[in-house]
Amino acid sequence: MNISDIKTELGLSVDIDLLTAKIWLESTDTNGLIYAVEPITRDELISITPPDPMTVENGTAYEDMKLPETVEVETALNSVTKLPVVWDTDNPKEGSYDPSIKTEQTVTLYGILQLPDAFEQNSDGPATTTITITIKAAPEISDNSNNDNDSEADAEDSAKTGDSTNLALWIALLLFSVAGIGVMAIYTRRKRTNE
Repeated sequence: MNISDIKTELGLSVDIDLLTAKIWLESTDTNGLIYAVEPITRDELISITPPDPMTVENGTAYEDMKLPETVEVETALNSVTKLPVVWDTDNPKEGSYDPSIKTEQTVTLYGILQLPDAFEQNSDGPATTTITITIKAAPEISDNSNNDNDSEADAEDSAKTGDSTNLALWIALLLFSVAGIGVMAIYTRRKRTNE
């Protein structure tokens, strides 16, 4: 409906300029008192509820973190309860995130709300919120040299046949036996030589 349609519908003369006219709405308070109020023609953002902090695994890229796509808001006309948000991963509010760093990291990102056309634009700049993300420390990788030693020990254990006798004892007995035989041979030879 345009201005000429409104004039025709209300039976207004052509010389009345509706562009300069003020429109008032009739409202009734809780006591039944009727009064005129100016209509709110554009919605206004009253408050933004920041999303809860997040915790993600080390090495997770921003695009894989499943950052919230909307945030809860309160508006003057209660026209919406959630608005889309775009997260600025290039210029964090606090901290930084480097996927190659394996220690725990914390970063706080700005989120820029995407306001519908019916909203008053903030003269201070775009409507923003924040989200804090904790990136867990990477799990420790055990030393491969220890794994090699463990593998050798496992191999030695698996080669055992159940005989846990001390090998050094048997070698010592063998040497004593050989020495004893040698002594007996020498004694026998001398005895024969003396006779």
